[in-house]
Amino acid sequence: MSPYNSPKNDPKKTDEEDETMCCTEFSDSYDDNDVNFSEVPSSPLRRRKHLSGEQSPPKRRAPPKRRFMLLQVLFIAGIAAIVSHGVLMSGVITQQRFLRAPGNRTIVFLIGNLRCGEPAWESLYKNVLDYNSADLGLVVGSSDDKYNDASLWKRAKYVFREKEYEDWGDALDTLNIPGWREEVEPRVQGRAREAGVLGGVKGHKTSGAIQNMMRYWLAQHIVEHNMLEQYDRFVVTRTDQFYMCPYDLSTLPKDTIVVPEGEDWGAINDRNFVASKNDILSALDVLPPFLRNEYSNKTFYEIESPEHLLLAAWNYHNLKLSRTPRNMFTCMAKDGDMRRTGDVPYGFFAGGQEHKGIMVKYETEYWWARATCDSRLTKDGSTHDIVKTKSRASVEAMEETIHDLTNRSLTKDWEIWWREKMLTEKVWTPRTHKDQLMEQWEKLEADAYSLNSTTPLSKSIVNFVPRKVDVENSEQVVLTMQASASHGKLANLIINLRKWNGPGSIALYIQSAEDVEIIADWLSNYTIAWHLRESNVHILMEKIVDFSPYPEPTMQWTYPYNALRNLGMENTGTDYFLLLDVDLIVPPNSFATTRELFKNNPQMLQDMHHSRSLFVLPAFEVCPGGVSQAPEVDATESNLPASKQDLVRMIGEKTAWVIYSDIEPLNQRASNAEKWYTFTESTHYPIKWEHQYEPYVIGYIPVVPRFWTGIRGYGYDKVSWFQELDRGGFSMSVLRDLYVVHLCHARTPINVKWEEWPNTRKYLSFDPFLMSKYGVCRDWCKTSEEPWPTKCVWDSCAQCSECITDETCPAECKSSDTYPWAERCAWTNCVGKCPQCLEFF
Repeated sequence: MSPYNSPKNDPKKTDEEDETMCCTEFSDSYDDNDVNFSEVPSSPLRRRKHLSGEQSPPKRRAPPKRRFMLLQVLFIAGIAAIVSHGVLMSGVITQQRFLRAPGNRTIVFLIGNLRCGEPAWESLYKNVLDYNSADLGLVVGSSDDKYNDASLWKRAKYVFREKEYEDWGDALDTLNIPGWREEVEPRVQGRAREAGVLGGVKGHKTSGAIQNMMRYWLAQHIVEHNMLEQYDRFVVTRTDQFYMCPYDLSTLPKDTIVVPEGEDWGAINDRNFVASKNDILSALDVLPPFLRNEYSNKTFYEIESPEHLLLAAWNYHNLKLSRTPRNMFTCMAKDGDMRRTGDVPYGFFAGGQEHKGIMVKYETEYWWARATCDSRLTKDGSTHDIVKTKSRASVEAMEETIHDLTNRSLTKDWEIWWREKMLTEKVWTPRTHKDQLMEQWEKLEADAYSLNSTTPLSKSIVNFVPRKVDVENSEQVVLTMQASASHGKLANLIINLRKWNGPGSIALYIQSAEDVEIIADWLSNYTIAWHLRESNVHILMEKIVDFSPYPEPTMQWTYPYNALRNLGMENTGTDYFLLLDVDLIVPPNSFATTRELFKNNPQMLQDMHHSRSLFVLPAFEVCPGGVSQAPEVDATESNLPASKQDLVRMIGEKTAWVIYSDIEPLNQRASNAEKWYTFTESTHYPIKWEHQYEPYVIGYIPVVPRFWTGIRGYGYDKVSWFQELDRGGFSMSVLRDLYVVHLCHARTPINVKWEEWPNTRKYLSFDPFLMSKYGVCRDWCKTSEEPWPTKCVWDSCAQCSECITDETCPAECKSSDTYPWAERCAWTNCVGKCPQCLEFF
């Protein structure tokens, strides 16, 4: 069944009312008495003047004898027609108001409210309808009564009056697509919301949804009135298009969607297209796939305007696309019938430009159309050599057009340059993200090759994209989500920012020119920019010339996790941070939840300031197919739990579990998840750090150490930081109501033995580094009046010389006589525990 075979828009109308009020087809309702068909001129131009009431000059009648001879000729010609064709063809078909040439079956549909006025519609009749012997149809709002006397009403064969809505979300509800308000509408934010992807729906600007509902209803009418059998070609456009010269549809390809060139707004122009009967229904099916959420995250967030939505729909339906030179421009009447609520980039309204009594809406369209039409005819009216393409002719005519612009008064030199760029479709903008990043990358790459360094050459760009929204700080409790990402994790980053819904500090990594392209394009996306509005975005570039220190030349072993974490943490712009890996997702509105928690519990802030406390968000993983290192189906955002209760339920159903509990239980064991499931006594409960524990924590930036950048790539990157926190006397508590969730996916295999990991030997030397950094005993251990047996139990005092004895030294350290103490003291289980090691640190 066709998706367009749905009931009429207004269920309260009777069938009879609907036929008379909504869908008037003039071929059925036209009264023969209104026009004397014997007096209708045969010329299309004369016929149009006749119907509009214009008087044609009186014709001279031929003398009687000549008239008799003409009648004889006509009689003989009629007999010949009967003999050759076997039928008598009538000169006028009374069921049609206008004659169409045999075989040219075309209809032009105008959708939306009537605009611009008779000059535009006259150009439509002359250069489109009459030139191509095409029919006309209207799909307009039921309350559109500004142009009650418009010639369009008389000229149209079909008129469909559609119900209008105060909130066009109610119109979208008639499509019977469940969940679009919950799953799709909230995701349309930023530029997509401002530009009107769902324009007309409450809270969205402009009219994108209105326009696409009109397209949807048009598709319904095409099916209901069996127009696919009547017409081979469909033109879908608007009422405010002025055609400067003939639009020859017969020259257009028949197996593609044809769109005039220019005015694409980064996607495809949505004001005029031509489609065959095979493609028209798919071309009009724009809203349903979007509302059914059938696009990938990448495609969804690239839809930042109605033009992007139209192109996404055509790609979804695998429609072919071709372009034709523009011969029309958008116009508006002098009395200001233009409806406009959005913003036009670059501000290029025509600024008072007029053409034949109407106002030019977009100057670039006007000059494109003028260039096209000037290039089609020579001065004597003949056409150019057909070998010469129209596009090439347009470009040549454009040069003359630019000279015309430079001669206009009140035009400054910079405006001339800007318009020239616009007219050649090399749109000028301030230096793009891509230009800035590529310039930095090329310089870094050149320096790296010239130095031929064995270590990566790096460059950091702090606040490459600064925060656009001031961070509210009324209670002095502002927490920034800190995360880092390569281009492969950008989708998860946006999910996290949406869930967090607060300030962020994002560090992005670039290791190649391809990374520059991907990240620059991503940052330039208006919808992405909206989600980043509260975040500082930093860039870390690295050029690695020598990969010999790494087991494999892959990101798994070269990714600078800790350098990126430091870049994000040091530039949060706030005092508190949430350490997060980009693929660990927080619950909805976590920023507001956390601020409220600290506002109501000021002692927690004091603990972070003065007692070196950290607060842990326990980590889990969800997977619809159950726990597996190689899941058959990757988890998506839809699999995330809505609340803690929902998460606990999923854990009971074995579709969620403590992350890494299947391969490395120590990774999250200290969080004590079994206690967390049912804990209600307080906002948090204390835990003790243990080796290999890598939680996700909230902390106070001024007191925490930075990550050790000697480690890069896989292994020990976070655990080294937590080991330092433990050595530095930090304590941890698990938050009752917050958590993070990992979306399961196939895990990257590790093909290198543990002993050969670059970070293994580095990590073995890390504990002696901590000893030299923190000393063997904290100051308060010396000043405390508590007895040493009591103080030696404290982690911060366990390394004091008074606490390190033969009894604290492990047996394997004492018995390994074949190794000198200098080497044994580099072992994790010996350093800080044997008195023989004190002399080395």
